[in-house]
Amino acid sequence: MKTYQKCIRERRKFSVKVPSSNGEGEYTISGYFENGVVSCTCPGFQFNGTCKHTRFETEECGWSAADSPETQTLHQRNNHICPRCGGGTVDAARGNFES
Repeated sequence: MKTYQKCIRERRKFSVKVPSSNGEGEYTISGYFENGVVSCTCPGFQFNGTCKHTRFETEECGWSAADSPETQTLHQRNNHICPRCGGGTVDAARGNFES
């Protein structure tokens, strides 16, 4: 089976609780990184479609040699370095994707 590399900073599905700005409650950030869908239960996100709670979540890399425009150099591939963010990569099998 052929393999490709993907960035280990990728988190496919997530749900994170964060405190509200005034410290009187908490909100839930959730989504899928492959397609950039991120949501938050705070009023700011509900009104504007974005908020400060989700900014750190969308900074995850998500690079994959299978479907990203950036190509690894031989040095990067041999040393498991992501060409997009410089983070580490792991080998993944084609056709064996997590949903």
